[in-house]
Amino acid sequence: MSIQLGATAPVPPDRPPTTLKGTTMNQLYTTGTWTPYAGREDAFVEAWTEFAGWASSRPGAGVLSLTRDAREPGRFVSFGAWRTSEAVRAWKGGPEFRERMAHVLQHVAEFQPTELAVIATADQGAVTTDGATTKVHYEKNGIATFDAPTDTVFEYMSAGGHPHAAFRSHRLDPPRGIETRMIGGAFDGARFTHAYTPLDGRTRVDLEGDFPAMPGMSEADELEMIDGFFTMVFNEDTETLRTWTPAG
Repeated sequence: MSIQLGATAPVPPDRPPTTLKGTTMNQLYTTGTWTPYAGREDAFVEAWTEFAGWASSRPGAGVLSLTRDAREPGRFVSFGAWRTSEAVRAWKGGPEFRERMAHVLQHVAEFQPTELAVIATADQGAVTTDGATTKVHYEKNGIATFDAPTDTVFEYMSAGGHPHAAFRSHRLDPPRGIETRMIGGAFDGARFTHAYTPLDGRTRVDLEGDFPAMPGMSEADELEMIDGFFTMVFNEDTETLRTWTPAG
C-alpha cells in the first residue's frame, strides 16, 4: 500500500474516543547551579526531586534532570526542557513556585539560575543551526487498536521487514511501547513513541512525539496531516497483524 501524506483514512467503528493535541515548540532550557550546605546534600536532592516532580507536571514542561559534578561532588547542576518561554513565565510567575522553591533553597548555600535557548543541535551527524528549533508536538490516545495481544505486536515489530520505509531507529521497550525516529520524507527527524495498552487480547495504541514544523503550513494543518498519515499507517498494520504469524 502506498502512503499519501494528508490522506484521510477510514476510522474503525470500534475505535475508542481520541483526543488530538498540538504545540509548536521553541526549545528552551531552565538550568541552575546548586551548592548545598555541607552535610545537607541528601536533603537537597530529596527536596529538589519533590520540586521537580511538581514542575514536570506543569503545562509545557519536558524532562527535568539533576546532575552532580563528578570532579566537585558538592556542586549540582539541574536542567529542565520547556516547550515555550511563555510556559516558563507562567510556571515561575505563580505563588506556588516561590513556596516550593523555598523548600529547596533552605538546604542551599549558593544557587545560580539561568535560562538557555537552543541555537544549534547535532543528531547522528545532522546539524541544525537555525536559532530556535521549531517543532510541532502531536499527541493522540487510541489512534489504533490492534486485533492482537501486545506480545504478538512486539514480535511483529522485532521480526523486521516493517513496511514503512521512513521509520528507522526503532527502540523496543516492552511492555510499554516503541520509540521511533523517522528518516527521510516530510517528517525527517521526527521522534515519537507509540505506547501499548493490553485490552483482553487486543492492543490499544497511544502516540506522542515531536515533528519538524513545515514552512508555510499552519500548526493546525500540519497536525491534520500527521493525523491522517498515522491513521493510515496503523490501519495498514492492523490489517497485516490479522494474518501475520512469526516465521518458523
